[in-house]
Amino acid sequence: MCIRDSKYREYLENAPLVRVRLDEVIVYGLPILQGIPVEGSSIANLIEGKVLYASRMPGALYVYGFVKSFNAEELKKLGFEKIKTYQAGFEKSLYCAVGAYGESEYPCIIEKLDFEKGEAVLRTKYTGKIDVIKVSKIRLTQDYLEEYVEV
Repeated sequence: MCIRDSKYREYLENAPLVRVRLDEVIVYGLPILQGIPVEGSSIANLIEGKVLYASRMPGALYVYGFVKSFNAEELKKLGFEKIKTYQAGFEKSLYCAVGAYGESEYPCIIEKLDFEKGEAVLRTKYTGKIDVIKVSKIRLTQDYLEEYVEV
């Protein structure tokens, strides 16, 4: 075990769960949470599977759910040159940092994104008001080892 793994364990292993309203924070590093929400019914006929949440940014569509496939050609006709799908549960154990605007950041991991309730469930020892969530490209394993992922 290296020092970094032991620090992750120290800060996160027994950290309590914290629920954060997604409409009350700024999220960095996770495009699906940075875009403008898209009504699922407007793209449902172009996506095979169940869409739980979707958002858009200029030229890009981000879809979260149980996606089997999508009609890229038709989505491109709607102006989406880039289509990124996230399978439900992909966010589990993504390393992140939380804090208040302009203050120190504290370590956290994402347990779940609950789009039905509009919240993120995080594991952190930070007890202050959370204004910012910064998501990294690191997923922590059960042993607190780093795995790099594309978000």
